[in-house]
Amino acid sequence: MPSVNVIGDVSIEAEATAGQEEAVNEVFRRAGFEVESHATIFRASADLKPWLVHVTVLVPLAAFFAAIGAQAGKDAYAVAKAWAKDMFEARKNSGLGRGSIVLHDLNGTQLILSSQWPDGAFDALPELDWAELEGGYLTWDETEGRWINQLSA
Repeated sequence: MPSVNVIGDVSIEAEATAGQEEAVNEVFRRAGFEVESHATIFRASADLKPWLVHVTVLVPLAAFFAAIGAQAGKDAYAVAKAWAKDMFEARKNSGLGRGSIVLHDLNGTQLILSSQWPDGAFDALPELDWAELEGGYLTWDETEGRWINQLSA
């Protein structure tokens, strides 16, 4: 277990079942974090089908990735990639198809990890200058093959 709790809150879509909530919690446990997710995200439209895991992180995102890596004693971003893919697999059973993990840190930085993005998106995370991107809204641009801060694009 990490020595400092870096996860503040984990929310998923309100219509998720108890089993789906437990699957999310289990992914966090395997990564070394004890959390209890909450099915509290309401959809603005019935047409919005993708699942969502919203994670409030109590430290800057770079420190979150370091905590995941320290727990496993391995490269932080490789472990984060495995954690995200584990979450994607766990959520696949939601019946909602594709979805996203939103990491939101204490500095207001948001990183969107989509279940449909290529491995290259995860492999490019170590190249990000987190200090420069503080407070940004980061998504992967498949056309350009790089992370984009949507707030300054």
